[in-house]
Amino acid sequence: MVNLIQWNAHGLRNKALAKDSFLKADIVAIQETFLTPSVNFALPNKILYRTDRHNSPSGGLLIGINKTFSSHLVNLQLPPSEVEVQAVRIVIESKSILIINVYSPHGNFESSFLENLYASLSPPFFIVGDFNIHHPILGSSRTSRSANVVLDWISTHNMCILNTSDPTYFKQGCHPSLLDLSICSPDLLYETKWTVYNDTFDSDHCPVEISFNYGNSKGPSVRRRIHWGKFGTSLNSILDRENDIHSIQSFEKLCNQEKNNNTLIQDMFSKKFPPWWSSECSYLLGQKRKFLRLAKQSRFNPYWNRAKHIAAKLRKLIIHLKRSYWDKLCDNAGSSKTSFRIIRSLRSRDIPQQNAHRLIILEGSNLTSPLGQANAFGSMFGSSPISEGIPLDFSGTATPMDSEFSIRELLQSLPKKLNGSPGSDGITGRMLRCLTLVNLKKILSLVNKIWLSGNIPPSW
Repeated sequence: MVNLIQWNAHGLRNKALAKDSFLKADIVAIQETFLTPSVNFALPNKILYRTDRHNSPSGGLLIGINKTFSSHLVNLQLPPSEVEVQAVRIVIESKSILIINVYSPHGNFESSFLENLYASLSPPFFIVGDFNIHHPILGSSRTSRSANVVLDWISTHNMCILNTSDPTYFKQGCHPSLLDLSICSPDLLYETKWTVYNDTFDSDHCPVEISFNYGNSKGPSVRRRIHWGKFGTSLNSILDRENDIHSIQSFEKLCNQEKNNNTLIQDMFSKKFPPWWSSECSYLLGQKRKFLRLAKQSRFNPYWNRAKHIAAKLRKLIIHLKRSYWDKLCDNAGSSKTSFRIIRSLRSRDIPQQNAHRLIILEGSNLTSPLGQANAFGSMFGSSPISEGIPLDFSGTATPMDSEFSIRELLQSLPKKLNGSPGSDGITGRMLRCLTLVNLKKILSLVNKIWLSGNIPPSW
């Protein structure tokens, strides 16, 4: 996971608290550094790329890259403009990504400038910075002159806005706004998480953290498989030596111990499949290899024919998945659903959210006090007690619920027990089906004792 922090610092000097967050991030993109060429500024373990203003103490851009990444500055050929732009290309595990840092002091963007900027980009890329534009979509009550130009530019080139409804600009006497934009190429959208810090660190903008997966961050693939034959033999041999099982906890411990002893751990070759690859492709590929292996061993025609049939089916499926994946990717990139979802969330930012779990309406009045809510529930359920379909008190006369479970009932229910995920005790239906009839009776006797006594184990 790679972490990127963007922030309009409004001056980097004397921001000691913010530097702690910068040190933890892999990439930092800062606007309004207020640094001049004569000022020395450094961050440990970071390579800094600065663009300082020579004729003004304000403005300035900075991109800091972790020294473990290979990086270099990219020179962009852009027309003259008041907008400050900085670009750095980073190589992470042999994969490159472009980081664009933007600051517009007055929010003035020309369409030709933006088109030249996009022509200089190559995906994957992130465009982050303080755009200084106002629009109702961005939580503002007004529309600035270049807001529509920027939003149309983003939509026309199918770029994706990562921002949510959380504002990033806070200033006394001004309405909170979303001036800091985070834009990415479509291939990075579903690998990215966007969050806003809840502290401005003596600035009027909150830092924004972008976390994304890039490169091969997965560890070695491991396959775990239980050898059920050895598991059943070992477990039954231990239970046969014991005349009685003293507690269900000891049986749970024994099952988990034997499961760990008879689990095979295999390192799998982590082959990188294309993004359109599906589980059906893996299944057909495995079947194809299986029948090819059998055909080479037996030289029988049915195996060769079966392998050819599966290979043809696999080729047809691959062609279909390639075409459908590309069509789906183009539809998602050009679809307006994502944009409209962001617009709806941004427009609803100013609507106060009600905590429904803390609000109870009784006879037209709102109950927010925990004591009042408890009394309301108590009076409602106390006046009309719930009728019990099956009595929960078995202390009276004997009922069918008091009878013990029979071995017949157990044998009938075991095949219906699917081998799903176990509970906190770690015992699955497959483990119980490995037991012999004698050991099943021992477990049944223990379960009947628990049922009749009413002392339920905590793991149940």
